[in-house]
Amino acid sequence: MPTREDVQDFLDSFRLAIEYRRCGFVPRQRTEQDLADLGITRKDALEIICSLTPEHYSAGPSPNDVNAALDVWIFGCDYEGPPLTKSTSSSA
Repeated sequence: MPTREDVQDFLDSFRLAIEYRRCGFVPRQRTEQDLADLGITRKDALEIICSLTPEHYSAGPSPNDVNAALDVWIFGCDYEGPPLTKSTSSSA
């Protein structure tokens, strides 16, 4: 299990990747449907992701079954009501 510092380092790196447009949403119908069901835009989702803290950490890094070159980190947070859990990936 990563330390709080490891989680913070991941979040800092992920925020930089978002800022420099080095990551984004993979265009999948499921992703678009999930965003629509939540009533949020991609921009809203990125703002939520950028507001995560180590306290929101749930699991990971874990192997990614879609792309072996990436790890999956899982965070959870409340966003205007029901719990919202999103997975993020990073380079291994």
